[in-house]
Parts: sequence; structure tokens; C-alpha cells
Amino acid sequence: MKKLIATAILALAVPGIASAAMSKKCEEYYSAVDAMIEQAAKNESVKAQLDAMKTQMDASKQQMSAQPEASQNMVCEQGMKSLDQTKAAMGVK
Repeated sequence: MKKLIATAILALAVPGIASAAMSKKCEEYYSAVDAMIEQAAKNESVKAQLDAMKTQMDASKQQMSAQPEASQNMVCEQGMKSLDQTKAAMGVK
């Protein structure tokens, strides 16, 4: 279960996508991912892995904010769908 949580959250980081501002859709996506990371961090056995993922997410946010809004929206919409699927698989609302 620990590896499932860590893998799921890592998969949600939007890697490879590098506007000075974050679109509203991406703000919502990253807020949802941050909340999921915080919830998972309550499990001490995965906390170290989650700290590393949080660093990756911060880098992802910076890269994403450099993209045009249309690109941000497309990628973050896909990310939100993945997040919803992950939550459903884990039984999290």
C-alpha cells in the first residue's frame, strides 16, 4: 500500500512539460495534489518519499507556469482526471 500511494502521487506530477502565471485549472489541480500528498504524509513510512515528490511537484509547478494558458489547461485537465482515477482506486474522496 505504501508503494501504491507513493507511485500514484509520483505519477500525478506532470513531468516533461516546462506564462508567468498559473492557470486556474492548474491551481486547482496542484491544490488537489498537495492535499493528497498531505493526507498520505500522515503515514510515517512513506513520508520521506513524499517529501521528495513534493520537491518534484514544486519544480513541475515552475515549469508549468512558463507554458501558455492553453497548454497548462490541457495538461492539468489530464492530471486532474488521473488524480480522480487514483483517488477512486484508493477509495479516497
